[in-house]
Amino acid sequence: WSLYESLLCQNSAFFRKELQGSFKEGKEKKLTLPDDEPEVFELFVQWLLTGGYLRDNEIRTRESLERYLTSDNGNGTEGPTELMVQKSSKAWILGDKLQCEVGFKNYAMNHIY
Repeated sequence: WSLYESLLCQNSAFFRKELQGSFKEGKEKKLTLPDDEPEVFELFVQWLLTGGYLRDNEIRTRESLERYLTSDNGNGTEGPTELMVQKSSKAWILGDKLQCEVGFKNYAMNHIY
């Protein structure tokens, strides 16, 4: 990803330390997170850019679309899907690791319950 440094630093103490400090990453303006799943980081990026992410981030098939439409976000009666609970749980953990402001972690938590 190529993201605005100011946006990352505004929402994460981890990125502030890494990118604005005297670390190699700050000088090169390049940072890798090899231990984190790209699809979970994608949820963070979506939240940074839009203020949210889809309840089911993979609405690509008819089945996943039907799951989305029966979830709360799709105005259905069922709660969050198991897939979304797993992804949002991982998103909350990532937010904690990145020392995010409470907004992202609260958003992820709201998608778990």
